Amino acid sequence: MPVAITPYHVTDLMLDAQNPRLPESLQGKSQSEILKYLYENATLEELAQSFLDNGFFAHEPLIVLRPPVNGRHVVLEGNRRFATLLILRNAPEAEDLRFDGIEATPNQLANVDEVPCFPIETRDEVHRYLGFRHIGGIKAWEPEAKARYLLSEIDRAVQDQIPEVFREVGRRVGSNAQGVRNPYLAIKILQFARAEFGIDVNYVQRERFGVWLRCMNSKDIRHYIGFGDPKTHSEVPDALRRIDSPRLSEVLSDLSLQGGRKRALLGDSREVTDYGRILLDPRA
Repeated sequence: MPVAITPYHVTDLMLDAQNPRLPESLQGKSQSEILKYLYENATLEELAQSFLDNGFFAHEPLIVLRPPVNGRHVVLEGNRRFATLLILRNAPEAEDLRFDGIEATPNQLANVDEVPCFPIETRDEVHRYLGFRHIGGIKAWEPEAKARYLLSEIDRAVQDQIPEVFREVGRRVGSNAQGVRNPYLAIKILQFARAEFGIDVNYVQRERFGVWLRCMNSKDIRHYIGFGDPKTHSEVPDALRRIDSPRLSEVLSDLSLQGGRKRALLGDSREVTDYGRILLDPRA
């Protein structure tokens, strides 16, 4: 029988510590740490005022895991809205977080004691929905969050022995094989650089991923670091092993603020084409 939208009390819910929208460094962290990050980065104030004026919109329920985790249900979709409610209600996880100039009356808070939720049994049930909504849909995540989500989906597809994984995952998220392969390769190279070469990739992954993705779309730059142009998932491991560590480190350094620089040497994605040509030109 289809599951109906069900009201859940806010105190029975919790933020998703595996939310792909969170930076990699926050994955698995405490509720307070996650909430503070969303408060500082997710522009919650506009939601807060809307909730107080209009209540929680019933036509856009939170998606939650029905099986509880430590007595509470994980919010898989709608963490930004749920975070706003936690701060409005001065929840323990909110600690000293407050919205400047926004004061809720008891009646307004009573209107958001319970929120509409769509409960599901496993994370697997929501993966395709999240991918379509946030990768190819109208509420797209930032490039780095997209890439990490696609990485997890491709890994799942490989485990399920699905052929042509890039094409299949692309179909699921409303994209195509190339639209999935490019961000997958970009995040995979950063992970390889960190794990195999000990290169600090945190700044590029966190702050410059959009430009890094553009770099990895450049055949000149891929050729310069030795990665080449793998088309299928089975070709990726060999391509990673061919990477020239010093050259990869050089490119990542040019994207960073190393040596006290106020501006990265490669500061803008519009410079990537010229930058790639310079790398391959012996005179340059």
